[in-house]
Amino acid sequence: SSIKCKKLKILKNMRKINLAFITDRMIKGHGVDLVVDRLADGLAKSGYNCKVYCNYFDETFTNRKSYGIEKLHYFKPADNPIIYERRIRKLVPYLNSRNVDLFIIQSFPFYSLIPKLNKPALVVDHGIISVGGLPLKRRIRFKYMEISQNLSYFKKANKIIAVSKYLLNRL
Repeated sequence: SSIKCKKLKILKNMRKINLAFITDRMIKGHGVDLVVDRLADGLAKSGYNCKVYCNYFDETFTNRKSYGIEKLHYFKPADNPIIYERRIRKLVPYLNSRNVDLFIIQSFPFYSLIPKLNKPALVVDHGIISVGGLPLKRRIRFKYMEISQNLSYFKKANKIIAVSKYLLNRL
């Protein structure tokens, strides 16, 4: 019984791990948003402190009691993805000031934060849309996203999770 008391004291004194999910949005009907919701909810119910940081959200996920959602400072998307990444990197001081043990980054342009964050980063590769049939400017934009994340940002992450074997084989 004294061993049980010691174990309980240790468990009470253990600090919960703080996870920060970073994604573009949390709105109804979007696949990545649902994945983030299920992960944050499940991990929070398993004993982690979870918070989702995003550009915008609707009421779909705001009533979750298991994790919090915080709106990030909004930076208007730019036609040029390099400029948009530069704008997003202005969030680094704020994110580094948060009490976070692990950043879980879900989407472009937030992958560009990885080299600047002061805590480990895990990325989730949800893939890039097929560019067939898109106007040239949009094809170039999505091709840049694919190349920059696969050849640069993902290599700087501590871990990569691909949501399918197809995506894993493309890394």
